[in-house]
Amino acid sequence: MLQKILVGYDDEPRSQKALEIAIEMAKCNQAEIFIVSSLALPLYVSSPDVFSVDNISITKYFSDTARRHFEELHQKASAKVKASGLKVTTKILDGNPGKALIRYAEEINADLIAVGSNNKGVLNRFLLGSVSNFVVHHAKCMVLVVKS
Repeated sequence: MLQKILVGYDDEPRSQKALEIAIEMAKCNQAEIFIVSSLALPLYVSSPDVFSVDNISITKYFSDTARRHFEELHQKASAKVKASGLKVTTKILDGNPGKALIRYAEEINADLIAVGSNNKGVLNRFLLGSVSNFVVHHAKCMVLVVKS
C-alpha cells in the first residue's frame, strides 16, 4: 500500500502528467503527496570568475527568481492535489535534482517516486545528466517514470 508519493516537479508537461498519475494512485490509497523541486544554479552563474564584480548579488537574484518560480508552480500543483481531497506537502530543495530527490525520498520514507522523463538526446544526457535515469538507478523505493 502506498502511503507517501514523492513527485519530482517542474514546469515540463511530463512532470505535470506524473503529478496527475500520482494523484490518481494516491486516491486509491489515501496517500500523501510530496511535491518537490530542486534548485541548482549552473556553475557559470555562481562562479566568481565569470561574475566577479558583484557575484553574490547576481547569484542571489537568479536563486530568488528561480525559487519564486517554483513556489508559484507548487501553489498551483498543490491546489490540484487538495481539490482531490488529499494531503500535500511541497518543498524546494537545493542541489543536484536527482540526488536531492533521492535524499528527500529517503528522509520521508517515500513508497514511490514519480518523475517525468525529459527525453533528452544522448549528448544532452551525457553533458547534463538525466534526473529520471539517476532516480531509477538510485532509489530505494518504487519509481514511476512518465514519458508522455
